[in-house]
Amino acid sequence: MTKNENRQLTKIIIIIVLISFAFGGLSSLAESGNRSRKESKLKQEHAESQKAVQEKQPKLEQPLTEEPIERITNILKSKYHKFEVSIYNREFKDAMPGNGPWEVIANTPVRGLGSCTDAKRVTFEAIRAIYLDPIAEANILRVRVNALPFSSASLGVDDGKSLSDDLWKSNGPTNFIKSLEASGTQESDVLPVEQATFWLERTGCA
Repeated sequence: MTKNENRQLTKIIIIIVLISFAFGGLSSLAESGNRSRKESKLKQEHAESQKAVQEKQPKLEQPLTEEPIERITNILKSKYHKFEVSIYNREFKDAMPGNGPWEVIANTPVRGLGSCTDAKRVTFEAIRAIYLDPIAEANILRVRVNALPFSSASLGVDDGKSLSDDLWKSNGPTNFIKSLEASGTQESDVLPVEQATFWLERTGCA
């Protein structure tokens, strides 16, 4: 092989190597572009996931209004957001400013709670929250919670006001239910609404 032929062969080899590097560079660029697109997609999916999680988070509680009807409703719904709250005066007329004090009834949906334990907890937390709020307590005759389908509970203001803040804060659902049972009254008893204190077990609650 002559020198010229060797030189030509060397040129060909160099060209082939350069072409290989060029294709390799293009391939790397393509891979880099694909990687960048994947990272961008992952970031977008992560951002969307974070947004969805944040939207599911409960909103911070707003300061309670001084207006007692709305205040009572908001207190109850802060303990169980699915409560249907009804408020009446002594003549069974809908609550309105100036016609209190009121009877407060909170109903859960029929299948809103999963167990008797949940029913006891929700009942305790709801009634306690009302009696620990000075504005709410000053405007009620009694609080009744129907935690369907498990139980119904009522605490008349004559009994509720006798419980100190310390007793409310140191007791839990079990002792609270025992204190309602100890009243000895029944749902069917004809009593002034202020004295309507009872615990009634329904389906699946014992």
